[in-house]
Amino acid sequence: MLKIRFQRIGRRKSPFFRIVVAQKEKAVKSKFIEILGHFNPHTKVIVLKKERIEYWICKGACPTDKAARIFTKNDIDCSKFIEKRVMKPTKAEREAAENKKKEIAEQKKVAKKTAEDKPKEEKSTEDKVKEEKPVEKNEKQSEKKEEDKENTKSDQDKKE
Repeated sequence: MLKIRFQRIGRRKSPFFRIVVAQKEKAVKSKFIEILGHFNPHTKVIVLKKERIEYWICKGACPTDKAARIFTKNDIDCSKFIEKRVMKPTKAEREAAENKKKEIAEQKKVAKKTAEDKPKEEKSTEDKVKEEKPVEKNEKQSEKKEEDKENTKSDQDKKE
């Protein structure tokens, strides 16, 4: 796989970078395929070969994140190669989020207390119907048991 990346050249404590196309697996200072430009971080001078960069991107070369950012600043579309940065929340934002959580917790506690303090409301009609059905079954069962007892008593009387 091909990468468009920086290759550091220059002396100690004064870096200078080439922008090159190279195999991903190879070392940074090893052989490269083509030089696409150079970058001096001290003077912020950037020299790019735009046509060759676009050619290599079309061929499947992937720029590194830093290289892609420099390319986008110089009107070469590499937005799909840039990873989005996630910013950490500031101290004020963290405190605001914690305060919100505390307020929500307090509201829940208040809601629970008010629910416990209120007298129990009358049961809905569905609950009433559910309670009535078992009572009716129990009454019918008790009536059947009484009839069975009477029948058994009458049968016993007949036998005697």
